[in-house]
Amino acid sequence: MRRALGTVAVLGALALTAFGVGRFWLLSSLPPPGGREPVAGLGDSVTVLLDSLAVPHVLAASDVDVYAALGYVHARDRLFQMELLRHAALGRLSELFGARTLETDRDLRALEMGAIARARAAGMSAESRAAAEVYARGVNAWIARDSRPLELRILGHAPEPWEPEHSLAIGVLQAWDLHFGGDELDLAEVAARLGPERARELIPSFPDSLPIIVTAGWRGRVPRPASPVPAGSNSWVIAGSRTASGKPILANDPHLVLRAPSLWYLAGLHAPGLDVVGVSIPGVPAIVLGHTARVAWGFTNAMVDDADYVLEELSPDSSRYRTTDGWAPVEVVAETIRVRGAEPVVYTRRRTIHGPIVDVDPRPDSVHAVV
Repeated sequence: MRRALGTVAVLGALALTAFGVGRFWLLSSLPPPGGREPVAGLGDSVTVLLDSLAVPHVLAASDVDVYAALGYVHARDRLFQMELLRHAALGRLSELFGARTLETDRDLRALEMGAIARARAAGMSAESRAAAEVYARGVNAWIARDSRPLELRILGHAPEPWEPEHSLAIGVLQAWDLHFGGDELDLAEVAARLGPERARELIPSFPDSLPIIVTAGWRGRVPRPASPVPAGSNSWVIAGSRTASGKPILANDPHLVLRAPSLWYLAGLHAPGLDVVGVSIPGVPAIVLGHTARVAWGFTNAMVDDADYVLEELSPDSSRYRTTDGWAPVEVVAETIRVRGAEPVVYTRRRTIHGPIVDVDPRPDSVHAVV
């Protein structure tokens, strides 16, 4: 009996020790709830206050320090999400999740989001580049603390330094998330079978005579269009004279997929010449939707044709494609995907002058390039 009690006591002590160690390990991954934190690269002290809804407000003496502090709090609260977004945009998810995401990485790399982001970074204005660089400096100040969130600790992944092009890559990823061109290939096939006139019946247009947004004081009825129209987007505003608070209300639907955690990160940025509150995207140094003391704005998806596919005719050996000037060689791009827990995967993808080849047409002599 005494021996059994001793065994139970030992097991209980081990369980308590494991609980204590686990609790300490989990708590060590959480950001500090308050106090002073030294952050390299700031020009002056910055204050971050949480309002009654736990929304952080950054108060700084310059907009440079504001964006650096935004990068710091973004990384402090959403570093795993930021890592996930930039790895997705660059086709590097397999570095986090292993071979299960190899095909996803191949599909994402075919879209060349990283190259688009680098090109945009090269063409940034001086003001935008300065904001992106100091934002990256703030992100890297948090990364340097090695206070990795639980998800990254479980994966055994240490984030690399943040670069301005990573912020742009996340923007490109969101643009692709909202792109509108998936029906184009199906409609092209219908046009090939039925002819352009009959295919046009499946693509009703919004009559030019209809209002886009009803103007103030407009009391007429919107006429019924002659043909059905696709589902549109929406936005609305209520004047302060019609609300209980006396303040106006602006609402809009960005058409983004619901996620956990949310894509949005609420924040307020306050500095001389800058006073804005709204939602940001972790990884991006901007308030995307929000308001100042006098102006509020929103965005929504316009459902425009923003992705085109070019049907490329291939030579019998698939090494060339037909152009108006004759045959041109298909460009071959070498890719290496690093895979967590396995050897890197080396493969090649193809592109034409129009863009990367993203799929193979059912016919063996043609492929699609996305523009």
